[in-house]
Amino acid sequence: MLTAVDVTGNTILARDAQKKQNYFCPACRQRVCLRLGQIRVQHFSHVQIMTCRAMSEGESVEHLFGKLQLHTYFVSLGYQVTLEKFLPAIQQRPDLVVESQGRCFIIEFQCAPISFETIKKRNTGYARIGLQVFWILGTPYQKQNLRQTTMAKFAQIQQNHLGFYYWVSQPSGGDLQWQEWSQVDGINGKNQMMTPEKIVKKQIYQIQLRLLRSEESLRSLAEKVCQQGRILTGVPWCVHNFEKLPGGLKNDHWLTKLSVLLALEGGAKSIDQLLTVIRQNRWYQFASEDVWQVQLLWLKFVLWQWLRQKIIRYQNGLFFLRIQPKWYSDYQDKQKCFTDFIEFYTQ
Repeated sequence: MLTAVDVTGNTILARDAQKKQNYFCPACRQRVCLRLGQIRVQHFSHVQIMTCRAMSEGESVEHLFGKLQLHTYFVSLGYQVTLEKFLPAIQQRPDLVVESQGRCFIIEFQCAPISFETIKKRNTGYARIGLQVFWILGTPYQKQNLRQTTMAKFAQIQQNHLGFYYWVSQPSGGDLQWQEWSQVDGINGKNQMMTPEKIVKKQIYQIQLRLLRSEESLRSLAEKVCQQGRILTGVPWCVHNFEKLPGGLKNDHWLTKLSVLLALEGGAKSIDQLLTVIRQNRWYQFASEDVWQVQLLWLKFVLWQWLRQKIIRYQNGLFFLRIQPKWYSDYQDKQKCFTDFIEFYTQ
């Protein structure tokens, strides 16, 4: 830890502490010792830690150094920043408490693996005393391709976008960066530059492959559209996912878009009614954001796309189909209309 209190109760930064003085943990009031070294960041550690539940021992050099850099960064922006302030009401000690003009929020800088349950518990504690928390990820998280379950631990909505923050540490300081979590079906890190035509071909191929495998998630839907005289690979072009949509869905985006389209084919719907529809799809668990907020954001993106494409209209609090999107009898029939759709879509 980077802070302790002296015998008079004043908070002292480890970098300003002196070796022969007595210092104590702000949480448990047990004695701590000052650790010096040329490799590790100067810090305090408990002489005995068995009775302290608010502190984390064994912090990495990056975590200690990153907290100091973040402290300097937010101070440079004009904020009042307190390192490792103990909050007795919830028995928690965040990395940073940041304050400005009556606003106060928490910064948690994360370098080591951490469970969903631990993040949720910490967030719940801060929420109890009315504090918003921002999780910032260190270098270990930047060096790996994050799994979506990991993204869902830290993802938050900022200015109508879903994502998370990175701290890019440098010897002279650092940089706070925002990483958006968005997806297009059929695209991964190896084929980010695919054209819309290649994207849709891959999406249709994946639908056909999954139908051949008789996947449970598609079987009932395929039967439903078959009863309507349709085939699943013949879904309208507007159901395919050409633009990035917010992450959070476990299943393909086209499946959830199709459920919205089918609902609108049954008549006008309010946004709450459409939310009920998409909640029946599979979503990741979120530790730092309400999942219903993520679902609402995703739905707004889809509705905005369709409003822009003049497929739907909005009137008196309800969304209506403006046109009946065309279903196709086979892939060849569908492919013939692809160019016209893309030209209209990209106007």
